[in-house]
Amino acid sequence: MAAIVNNKSLFMECSFDVASDLVNVCGQYVVKEGQRRTPSEACCAAVRKADMTCVCRYMTKDVEEIISPRKVVYVAEYCHRPIPHGTKCGSFTVPKA
Repeated sequence: MAAIVNNKSLFMECSFDVASDLVNVCGQYVVKEGQRRTPSEACCAAVRKADMTCVCRYMTKDVEEIISPRKVVYVAEYCHRPIPHGTKCGSFTVPKA
């Protein structure tokens, strides 16, 4: 998670408190390794406060070594904050439904 924590642009542009919550509360649901898991209500609460499109803008290759953009998109959609279709989330483009 160091690549995320050290991504100063993410914290500056997307609100430090919100980005910090996403890392701490939702990290286990978006890690690259393992199967997709249903996020907790605490994670969804953090997602609902976040500008997920902003978060996607700062998903670098370093971050993608740890975080799955597909899982980020899934968590956002599950938590009723879908990222708009066609948005780039790291190397992943959000598909049409």
